[in-house]
Amino acid sequence: MIVPEHRETDWNLCTESGHLQLLYDFSNISCFILIGNNLDPNLKPLDYVRTVVDQVDMEKLECELKQLVIVLHPKICFRNRVPKTLFLTYEDDVLQRVVIKRFVGPLVGEFVVEDVQLENKEFRRLVSLGKMKKVEFRIDTGTLIVSSVNDRIRQGFSPRALCLGVGGGALLSFLNSKLGFEVVGVEADEVVLSVARGYFGLTDGNRSNLLLEMLYT
Repeated sequence: MIVPEHRETDWNLCTESGHLQLLYDFSNISCFILIGNNLDPNLKPLDYVRTVVDQVDMEKLECELKQLVIVLHPKICFRNRVPKTLFLTYEDDVLQRVVIKRFVGPLVGEFVVEDVQLENKEFRRLVSLGKMKKVEFRIDTGTLIVSSVNDRIRQGFSPRALCLGVGGGALLSFLNSKLGFEVVGVEADEVVLSVARGYFGLTDGNRSNLLLEMLYT
């Protein structure tokens, strides 16, 4: 896959978790190679504006890279014949992406806040670029009770939700403002919580039943 220019710092193209997602999306391919500009590892995430791809230049680039890509194939691919090389292009509905600021949290690692324009909407998002420290979660199934939320509401009970991990706060805000849930958001990384408040407008008690808490370990 040839990485489009200025998309080299996208999470799915530069992080281990993103690479695993690509492998999952193309599970029928035996050998997957990403080809892009060799950027400084300390380079900040780049802004991106979609441009029209020159098909002639792309075909020329694929022709120049073909022999190199074949050499990079594992030996097993040559068992019966020279492997067939398929060049993929990375396309999505992102028209423009502007990085607002880069952060580094003690738990989530490096992440950025960016404004994104798609073909039909615009929004702000938080994207993780680093590796999280290994955290183990255990669910106490002995006290887990499953019931119909609608039935509970009709009986006069206020629905409640516990969100482990705040991120930008989109899920918390939706449950709270659109569905009327009493929401408790628990976040273990103080930098993430600060960004949610400063860049996404998430505040303690922006409605009477929204509570944010730090998890101290």
